[in-house]
Amino acid sequence: MSSSSPKSLSVLKALVAASLLSMTQVGSAETLLDVYRDAIKHDPSFAKTLAEWDIAVADQKIAKGNIRPNANASARMNQTTRDYDSQAAANGITLDDEFSETNWQVSVTQPIVDMPKWHEYKRSKTTFKMAESAMESDKQALIVRTVEGYLKVLHAKNLLRAVAGEEASVKQQLVEVQKRFDAGIIALTDVLEAQSIHDATVIRRIQAESAKENAFEDLRTLTSFSYQRIDDISVDLPMLSPQPTNEELWIERAFAHNPEIEKARQNLVSIEQRYKAVHSKRLPTVNAVLQHLNQDGAADPALGSGYTETSIGLALNWNLYDGGKRSPMIKKAKAEVTVAQSELRKIELEIDSKTRNKLRSLNSDVGRVDAGRVAIESASTALRAVSAGYEAGNRGIVDLLQAQQRLYAAEYNFSEARHNYIRNLIHLKAFVGQLTEDYLR
Repeated sequence: MSSSSPKSLSVLKALVAASLLSMTQVGSAETLLDVYRDAIKHDPSFAKTLAEWDIAVADQKIAKGNIRPNANASARMNQTTRDYDSQAAANGITLDDEFSETNWQVSVTQPIVDMPKWHEYKRSKTTFKMAESAMESDKQALIVRTVEGYLKVLHAKNLLRAVAGEEASVKQQLVEVQKRFDAGIIALTDVLEAQSIHDATVIRRIQAESAKENAFEDLRTLTSFSYQRIDDISVDLPMLSPQPTNEELWIERAFAHNPEIEKARQNLVSIEQRYKAVHSKRLPTVNAVLQHLNQDGAADPALGSGYTETSIGLALNWNLYDGGKRSPMIKKAKAEVTVAQSELRKIELEIDSKTRNKLRSLNSDVGRVDAGRVAIESASTALRAVSAGYEAGNRGIVDLLQAQQRLYAAEYNFSEARHNYIRNLIHLKAFVGQLTEDYLR
């Protein structure tokens, strides 16, 4: 991205996690990058991806071995005793009654024409590329999950801050209301209203504390570390609309670099190669065969004490009938190609839609952030006016408490708008295949 990449990087740099204390492990992650690195070492989903990549590497080597020469060796030693009938002796045939013989043999087979194995080898290379795309996709997904977990903690923290501030204000006003009631200035109704508002705020604060603990626990589940404190996002961070503004350019980037789309493309190629492998099983195979035999000792003196034998040739094998399995196997492989084509189209449509939605959401988030600043200023001004009216006796306690709640709500909504911007920006980067570890530095 042209001008949004540096700003996006700045946004992510501002997400800082500090003083990290684990229940089972002790660590200190001061940046979002540290949190991500904890996750990449301990997340079971990514561990599964690494194992699948190892499987793809091994499968490629196995398939390559199937088109390489295959060598076999064997050896044998015999000690033989024979008894012959009288007729053989009468005919003047004299053979050893007891003899020993040893032999060893080496054979080498090299596939010359074996189209199924060749297509399977090509398919293994495609599967390896697919595993690479899957790893890239899962890396980006892990970054997204890490940022989501981080923002969830910030959300819970901001909610608790807003509710706790509201509770402190309500409690203070309750004390003042009680004093005014004791002095006979106001009626009992005002005290009961203030007490009711205070009780409701206490309940909300307890719920917010629980939500905060749950958010920290979710982050611990992802990284295997417990975090005691996470810093807020700087209010000075610029939040601008993504550039370029042309949606189609973003869609082109997504179709060119999104790892999910690339994985689906490679999967289609792999399925097509499997179809070719199945279809080519009707063809004959040709192997070059080299054999060498060394024989020591023999029962027949005419053969001397031993001999060697070397042969080289071609072996043709043609499976003319396999019980009727071939035709349905070809049809099945062809249907699998159609399924892979449909899956690729489905993913392309999903990425197209999600990319457009995130672009619109980001533009909306920018407007919400700007409106949030104005809302805070308005709520602050209104609170000052209501406070003055309350002191003058023109406004009631409920008016004052509601004005305070509106200010806390405005501050909370402003913070949430900023979090949504970051969340949507991260998703957009993932959709266009540009979300890497560098964005967390």
